[in-house]
Amino acid sequence: MLGMVACYAPTPPEGRLCGEGGACPSELVCRGDVCVRDDGFADARLDDGAATDAPDGDAPPIDALSDAASGMCPGTYVAIPGQTSRYRTVMTARTWSEAEADCEADGAGTHLAVVDNMAEDSAVDALTGASIWFGLTDRKIEGTPRWVTGTTPSYTNYGGANNTSAYDCAGIYQSKWAWGECTTPIKYVCECDGIPAQASAY
Repeated sequence: MLGMVACYAPTPPEGRLCGEGGACPSELVCRGDVCVRDDGFADARLDDGAATDAPDGDAPPIDALSDAASGMCPGTYVAIPGQTSRYRTVMTARTWSEAEADCEADGAGTHLAVVDNMAEDSAVDALTGASIWFGLTDRKIEGTPRWVTGTTPSYTNYGGANNTSAYDCAGIYQSKWAWGECTTPIKYVCECDGIPAQASAY
């Protein structure tokens, strides 16, 4: 199920998709397909290298802070090599709405994970090895899934339960995307990418 790519004129605002090398306002630069401020933020690393809620010894390695996040991510979020975002794994089971609220409580630009490509799909799945919620739902318009950031999926990996009127929230189940009842408590992964969640999308 492919989504439409939003167009912005004359240039996209900060935190919006721009495409590598795409046009951004003069005070912004395009990094990781997102318009961000070019503040020259240097490599930052956490002291303990552990994510809150992550199982002992399973925290992914810490790398440079993502360009997209521009230094705005909380210290509980960790980098995954090859990804421009940072992530927080939560092993406490919550409903989809509770999970999204918990992620957003971490600050601007944090939300349930938004999976944009196969590499990120594999990386997010590997964080827990369990069924997880991520930030895709069609609660607003049945049959029209949207990420919590307001965009429609340009990449999908469906293989589990189908999208029905009873199943309005999505996540990863046995390494494939599946739909489920939003009130089912499961684990989840938060993402910090500097792009704010859009409540109107969910």
